[in-house]
Amino acid sequence: MSKWFRKIWNDPVWSKVIAGLILAAGGALWASRTSWGTTLKTPLPLWIVIIVGAATFSLAVMLMFFRTYQFEPQIEVIDVSVTEVNRPMPLTFPLKCHVQFRNESDGCVDVRTSDYEPNTVTLKRFTLNVLQIDLEGWVPEPYATDRIAVLPGQTFRAWIGIDETKFSPASVKDLRGRMGTLRLIVNGKRLAFQL
Repeated sequence: MSKWFRKIWNDPVWSKVIAGLILAAGGALWASRTSWGTTLKTPLPLWIVIIVGAATFSLAVMLMFFRTYQFEPQIEVIDVSVTEVNRPMPLTFPLKCHVQFRNESDGCVDVRTSDYEPNTVTLKRFTLNVLQIDLEGWVPEPYATDRIAVLPGQTFRAWIGIDETKFSPASVKDLRGRMGTLRLIVNGKRLAFQL
């Protein structure tokens, strides 16, 4: 019980609800001790009206909190593709594996890159700025970022830079399903995806 109370007390939403109830109770106590509580022509004392109003508001906030934020993040892999870019200027990562995801959760998710554990395919170097979101085209473009917010049903992707001195696009395509594990942090939970 004390763990549950401590969690609620430190929660940003619940702490405000508790503070609102304390203020409402203090206002009701003040109203009951002064003539102000009896000047309104209501069949109920004003302190009861204040407490009922505060309780109703608190209940609405609690329901909104539970409905909006209490869900398990569900991310689905849609596609895994390997691309090699041939440009006149040298690129740091000419051979990339793009992993496309869709947010199948009930709410918006916060996505960050965590790490990559190689199995059969090693990377040139792991980098965090590999996330893009689909907004009628991949953004940010031409670069990527390390953190994005994804709406329910929205598509996003991450890429890893494969070591082009050891692998070709054809050899990587043959190793799909055994390449390695990409981990993302979604709403604070680490999720692993086999590539």
